Amino acid sequence: LTVLALSGRFALDPILGDHLPYVTFFMAVAVTTWYGGLGASLTAIGLSGLLSNWFFIPPRQTLVVPGIMQQVGYATFFIVCLAIVAFGQAARRARERAEVVMDGLRREIRERMRAEEQLASAKRRTETILESAGEAIFGINIEGLSTFINPAGAEMFGYRVEELLGKNSHEILHHSYPDGRHYPVCECPIYASLRDGKMHRA
Repeated sequence: LTVLALSGRFALDPILGDHLPYVTFFMAVAVTTWYGGLGASLTAIGLSGLLSNWFFIPPRQTLVVPGIMQQVGYATFFIVCLAIVAFGQAARRARERAEVVMDGLRREIRERMRAEEQLASAKRRTETILESAGEAIFGINIEGLSTFINPAGAEMFGYRVEELLGKNSHEILHHSYPDGRHYPVCECPIYASLRDGKMHRA
C-alpha cells in the first residue's frame, strides 16, 4: 500500500509539485490500520515519512528537512498518522468485540431454537400418547381450570374435548352429589390436593 501511495504521489507530482507531499500516504496508513495490525500500521507510517521526505520535500533525494515549515509539516504528518492508527485500532477492537457478541447471540439463538424444537417434539409425543390412551386422563391448573383432557376422558363425561378445556372442572363434573345435593368445592378431594399438595382419596 505504501508503494501504491508512492506511485500515486508520483503521478500527481506534475500537478502538485512540492505541495502536499503526504496526500496519498495518509490513505495508505488508514487502509493499513484497518486491515493490518499495529505493527503494520507503524511500519507504514515510518516508510511513508521516509519516502515522502526523500522524493517530495525540497531539497529532494535527501533526508534533511531544512525549513521550519517543512519541519512542522513533517511533524504534523506523523501526529495525524498516529491519530489515524489510534482511532483505527480502537474501531478495530470495537468491531472484534461486536463480532464476539454477535457470535454469542447467534449461538444462543440456535441453542434456544433447538431447545424449543425438542420441547415441542416432546409435547407432541406426550399428547399423542395421552390422546391414544383408552383411560380418561385430564389435567387442571391450581385455579381448577382444565388444561388437558384426552378424547377418552371427554367421552366418559359426555362432552367434547373443546367443551371442557379452560373450564372449571368442578362446576362441570363435580357440581352435585348423586342425590342431587350441591357438592361444595371445599369438600372436593381434587381441590384439596391442589391446595395442600397431598394425596386425597375420593
